[in-house]
Amino acid sequence: MKKILLLFTRDFDQWTQELIREFLVVRAAKIWGITFSDQIVHFNGRSFEWYRYKHDLKRVKNFMVRKKLSDPIFSPQTQRMYLDKVAYLRQLIEVNPAKIKNGAQYFRQTKELFVQIYPYYPVPGFVGGLWREDFLKVHGKRGERILNLLYKSRRKTEGVVKEVGNFLRKWLGDRVKLLTVKEVEDLVASRRWPKRNVLLARSKGYVYMNGKIHLTHDFQKLLKQKGLVIGNAESGPDQAAFKGTVAYPGRIVQSKVQTIFNSSEVSKFKQGSVLVTPMTSPEYLLAMKKAKVIVTDEGGITCHAAIVSRELKIPCIIGTKVATKVLKDGDLVEVDASKGTVRKL
Repeated sequence: MKKILLLFTRDFDQWTQELIREFLVVRAAKIWGITFSDQIVHFNGRSFEWYRYKHDLKRVKNFMVRKKLSDPIFSPQTQRMYLDKVAYLRQLIEVNPAKIKNGAQYFRQTKELFVQIYPYYPVPGFVGGLWREDFLKVHGKRGERILNLLYKSRRKTEGVVKEVGNFLRKWLGDRVKLLTVKEVEDLVASRRWPKRNVLLARSKGYVYMNGKIHLTHDFQKLLKQKGLVIGNAESGPDQAAFKGTVAYPGRIVQSKVQTIFNSSEVSKFKQGSVLVTPMTSPEYLLAMKKAKVIVTDEGGITCHAAIVSRELKIPCIIGTKVATKVLKDGDLVEVDASKGTVRKL
């Protein structure tokens, strides 16, 4: 059985992950010098869980952190070019959708610009975030200049992938998140949606694997059929206590859990609850401000939750790996944000 690892959980869109797969699996060699074998994405009805083959992650990480510091992808010129394109893309998606006259052309322009920026988007997150310590082990103090450069790029472009998705949802409706690239192109050209039963089936859950959508509610069964197993499932839902990394310390508090898996749930967040989520993003800011404590599955010292919690001075524990699997809405928990511990009461 081949092992796959959960990389992250996000509220992205089907058409977005198709464009990302096109780069990471097919085209990345031209810019990165290496590609992933494939990506496996499980839509569970609330968010998209992104998996990678374990051997892929190790191979790509080792390659990327060992790149020469003089590699063009790390250069200030490349990062400026990247930031300029992101700024242009943001201008493009700030337009009032009602004023778009040629939908097909507008989507094509948005898609092409997205494809141009995406090769550079994961680098600050992977090298400057997930693989930061590995990068420093290889390059030492000399690597800090690169990491500082990538950190600035990450801060300035945080959430842009989701911003593009939000724009299309505002323009075409929330169901657009379930459409393929081809279906979005057909929709903006002719206002023709896929059949209702197709969207209904996808809304209940599916798996995107090998570039195809597999309509199934049993992710584990499909993985078994494909000879795959999840390699980083570290706990079950009966686990009563777990630990993470302190991003911003705080006193011991007791409160009820409220989970957030996508942006549509942010407005429902209640003041004083414990915010439990895979990872925060800029659109989660309203909920973060209301939270007594923030607890995430993912993240390192440069992740969004860590940075914003320090700015807001809200206690935060990151990188628990299991919070959203162990905790459910309404659970009463005790959180020690100085020790990084969470315990169900």
